[in-house]
Amino acid sequence: MKIRKLIALVLCAALIMLCGCHEKTIPELAESENPPISASYKTMKLGADGGLEIARKDIGSTPMGEAGTWTIFVYMSGSTLESSQSSGTKDLKEMEAVLNSENAGNIRFVVQTGGTDGWKYGDISAEALQRHVISNGELETVAQVPLASMGEASTLRNFVTWGVENYPAEKMGLVLWGHGKGSVGGVCKDDLFDGDYLELSEINSALSEASEAMTDKFEFIGSDACFMGTLEAADVCASYARYMIGSEELEPTDGWNYTALGEL
Repeated sequence: MKIRKLIALVLCAALIMLCGCHEKTIPELAESENPPISASYKTMKLGADGGLEIARKDIGSTPMGEAGTWTIFVYMSGSTLESSQSSGTKDLKEMEAVLNSENAGNIRFVVQTGGTDGWKYGDISAEALQRHVISNGELETVAQVPLASMGEASTLRNFVTWGVENYPAEKMGLVLWGHGKGSVGGVCKDDLFDGDYLELSEINSALSEASEAMTDKFEFIGSDACFMGTLEAADVCASYARYMIGSEELEPTDGWNYTALGEL
């Protein structure tokens, strides 16, 4: 009996080791210090004659990737939209469903998830900010960083800087996903950090720094959120994108149709 028990223990240990060999390790990026934003680009000021002067940052117009390619960056702060209604999960599955277009292989979504106490999609964790690439119908988690507020300028800056460095394309879009409260309240509510929102000034500062690594503007910046189709939001986006997409009113909880977006 003792020999049989010993053999059984050895076999169990071997199986555990074998299974462990197949576990995927998600790279941990060193952003624990989450350095603060230093730049703040002002687009409007009063001139010496009292008139309004508008100056916009010159990013350039040299494509950063191969012709015909698209990367759509999605900054997804799940909040109650995900924890209560699985809206984030539904949109991730819509991104996975981009398979029918003849250009589907040239389109990818790069998503950062955070801002909620529970994700309904697979193994996405609420205990870290995770970064995922969705291409050809599959989601792959490629990196994660320590938990931080999605309503913080430096969190947005870090994601965009990392994204354009690792996943550039001829045309790039940026989507701010989550609850929106307009020009005064901001967007991307984070339920884990006292309901913190990204204010327009924080979006401006974050993109001002991130755009230092860019040779071309985003094709569009959009807010998949309520009340973000405002003149003030457009003023911020004009420095960093050719087009802005936003709703002046409430959005449905399901938000945009990402399958249709990816198949254009």
